[in-house]
Amino acid sequence: MKVRELFNGKVYTVSNLFTLLRIIAVPVIIYYMHLEKTTGNRGYMYYQVFYFGVIIVSDFFDGFIARNFNQASRLGQFLDPVADKICLISIGSSLVYYKGFPFCVLVVVLLREFVVVLGAVLLFARRDIEVQPGILGKLGVACMALSALLYMASIDYMFFNMVSVKLIVVSLILIFYIPGSVLYVKNYSAYCFREKKI
Repeated sequence: MKVRELFNGKVYTVSNLFTLLRIIAVPVIIYYMHLEKTTGNRGYMYYQVFYFGVIIVSDFFDGFIARNFNQASRLGQFLDPVADKICLISIGSSLVYYKGFPFCVLVVVLLREFVVVLGAVLLFARRDIEVQPGILGKLGVACMALSALLYMASIDYMFFNMVSVKLIVVSLILIFYIPGSVLYVKNYSAYCFREKKI
């Protein structure tokens, strides 16, 4: 697969537009995080939550539209995971810096994503195969998104005055991401060395 082949076929689609919208929303969210920290005005929190909601909604609709309205494209298949990684790395790092999200958890998530991206790029470039995310990976991403909302909105509800909702969700991220990473490496290795399709 060559880069120019990504632009063969459909390029200007509503689905791809939603994907670009996710990428554009990222620096806006980071900007409002910066304003909240430097000015102390918690009102900027609502803008962060709103634009993160835009990312979540557009993430759903770009895939939905591509599947159901015949807008699937090579460019979309490439841009969608790229947009996901940009959101994860940029917003995750900003949450650590501005909102106190656990750095060690972000490191685990980024290491897993690095392995996934490396494997996906190799398969896509050499064998023209798109790697589909597993259920554990999807659950991990969902928990990461939920934790982002909790940290942006500074919600730290305590269950029975003992365990915070933030701690529960962050723990779930690790529970889903670590086994998911092991399974991904196992499946990818099996495909590479035994030529079995994931």
